[in-house]
Amino acid sequence: MQSHGIQSILPTGKKSTLDFITMNALLVHPTSGASGNLLWPLPPSDADLERIRSGVDYMRSLGYWASPFPERDGVTFNKEGYEPSLGLTHLREAFTFMTIEETKGAHAYDVLGALALDATITTTYLVPVDSLLLYETLKLGRTTIHAPVNGEDIPLQLHSWGTALCDVPGADVDPNWAPLRKKSFSSLATLLSYPLIERRIEIPAKILYAAKVSVSGQERLIDYVAQDADRSLDLLRWQFCSHKRLEYLPGKAGWVGEFCYAYVVPDFGLREGLLGAKPQVLRVENNWLGLEVDISPDGGVISALASIFDGDSNNALSKEIRSALRSIGQAYYLVEPEATFLSLVYAIDALCEVGDLRGDHQRAWVCAAAANGSPERFTDLRPQYELLYSLRNRLVHGGETFSSLGKEPREVNQLVGSILSAVIEGILSRDCLSRRDFVDAILADLQRPEYVDAINQWGSSHIKCPLSSLMDDKTFAKVIERGSTYKKD
Repeated sequence: MQSHGIQSILPTGKKSTLDFITMNALLVHPTSGASGNLLWPLPPSDADLERIRSGVDYMRSLGYWASPFPERDGVTFNKEGYEPSLGLTHLREAFTFMTIEETKGAHAYDVLGALALDATITTTYLVPVDSLLLYETLKLGRTTIHAPVNGEDIPLQLHSWGTALCDVPGADVDPNWAPLRKKSFSSLATLLSYPLIERRIEIPAKILYAAKVSVSGQERLIDYVAQDADRSLDLLRWQFCSHKRLEYLPGKAGWVGEFCYAYVVPDFGLREGLLGAKPQVLRVENNWLGLEVDISPDGGVISALASIFDGDSNNALSKEIRSALRSIGQAYYLVEPEATFLSLVYAIDALCEVGDLRGDHQRAWVCAAAANGSPERFTDLRPQYELLYSLRNRLVHGGETFSSLGKEPREVNQLVGSILSAVIEGILSRDCLSRRDFVDAILADLQRPEYVDAINQWGSSHIKCPLSSLMDDKTFAKVIERGSTYKKD
């Protein structure tokens, strides 16, 4: 195996029928000033740990000083008069179940990342959030958002990470101690002054090891973690935020002052630590109050969304719902209101999967999806959505702006966002667990007499009514027969 110009060395020692390759490892030869290391990028199995102990015993029998790392991620060794070629031979004999590679001038962490292939390492992270006032810790599925230490309602001793992060001498014996909130993190204790998003996720080992090599590697890791954390904030944006009150938005997860921060605690290999970098060139920052959350989010929809976000839901539409929820959260931070509007319109089309539907057929389909079984809501939605789509056409095809159209962008964007939210709520409240369930619910509604009457009142010459069967309408009939989208899952 050749990787990043690193020489591959296969075991050639005698092997029993019980020996087989289970691990990739990196050999760093001893130097005059340091012992050598045999390192591996991923957690060894219990069986491999037994083999490692046997290998260490074999090295000692050859006159080596050898000791496994307590973190179980390597072995350090040395020997007087050490010769690299002979040492490599001895290591291959001692650890026949490993494929061992030498650095050959490459950075050790680069090699370890390459040896990890596509594997991941479970990592706990903490990411601060600016412009968020939080008075009690929230649990949203597998996400915990810790309220900051204030020395009163939440003293240091009651914060889950207080002991681990407080590096201020004497703070642990002062019941009223509170960290100073700063825009730069000169100490770990500063983290405790901000709400902290805590999650455990799988991070590609390559990304973790690359962060030890270069600034760009750190930026990629911070961006990976901060993006995941910001997605969890979408649950709060879903319930508490509005385009009509943009001054009450929380900051983007991780960004405080000029830098983005993340405290990462990998389960294996790398040591925990605070990282700070600028993984993005452009960003949006709330210049006003930010979001204040002094009550726990209601259950119901947000609990279902948290389950979907965590990957714990059996809903086959989970990916589509996650994407729509991300669109809702991201739309708040787009600087141009027209871009916000179009991103939400396209998200509605994608979630409803309008396909080839156009004009009144498309309007009827989306309104039925958002009405959630309510004929009154269906009737009210049609003129609202018709207006939105006419705006969409003038923005896309006419190069217009909200200003030139005389429209208040916050009201327009709140309306289109509420329709997208209604579609998501409809999927969850009607227990649509698949695309087929969702489509069948829309088709059933469109054939109800109340919906047919509403469509007749549109005066549309494009939709064939009455829709006692949607097969009466050639356009809907084609959609129904279109193929795999509407086949049973």
